[in-house]
Amino acid sequence: MKDIVLPNISIITATYNRAQTLEKSILSVLNQNYPRLEYIIIDGGSTDGSVEIIKKYEKHLSYWVSEPDKGIADAWNKGIIKSTGDIISMLNSDDWYEPGIFSKVATIFQRNPFLDIVHGNVRYWQNSKNLYIKKPYLEPKFIWKFMPYLFPSCFIKKSLYDEYGLFDTSYKVCMDYELMMRFFTKGRNFLYVDEVMANFELGGLSDVKCTSGLIENKDIVIRYGYSRIRSYLNLWRFIIRRYLILGFEKARLSFVIDIARKLSGQWLYK
Repeated sequence: MKDIVLPNISIITATYNRAQTLEKSILSVLNQNYPRLEYIIIDGGSTDGSVEIIKKYEKHLSYWVSEPDKGIADAWNKGIIKSTGDIISMLNSDDWYEPGIFSKVATIFQRNPFLDIVHGNVRYWQNSKNLYIKKPYLEPKFIWKFMPYLFPSCFIKKSLYDEYGLFDTSYKVCMDYELMMRFFTKGRNFLYVDEVMANFELGGLSDVKCTSGLIENKDIVIRYGYSRIRSYLNLWRFIIRRYLILGFEKARLSFVIDIARKLSGQWLYK
């Protein structure tokens, strides 16, 4: 009987001045105790003590660098170029993985070699409060409206980056959406696992720059052939809902948003 050989997993963390949360993210990777792990950290030239935290765990890292970059997409691309693993996943420095998830994902890939992408659920947090668990939108129609996959949960074969290219650095917020749209339109094989894989702290780039992200969202679906008229209608519908949410927050009616999010996964995109 042949020994089971699990795939090499490369984790890439892009960070910039996130010393308060970086160590938690790093430990969520290292505490997986996955035997075939490559961990890469790309720091954008932090000045808040992040580099000292990275050096603390330097012996566990395959590669790290601290230097200015052109944004998250550029940082992720640097990491991909340095990576040698079979499977790649991106972890932002505000987020963290669920315990034991690397072994579970690796086993799925090992048993199903035809798969290209494995993804699952993400638990959303804000100010240390567990808000809700979000599941992806699995019906194909949704990818033509917004990012249906939860990128912190995505584990992607490196061969896809080799074949179809890296992140498009012209997108400053929705670079992950464009990448997944690229893989989807090329007919790659996705597998959804109904399990929480990662934890996401609200307040990151895509959350803060929501309106910019919605505009990029519209540009991406048009780029891949979706109706221009429908794209603009969706854009304005999402913007209106976004400002309704801000209005609720300003009126201190955040509980309305919490209820809506729990019912729909994320009210903005329902």
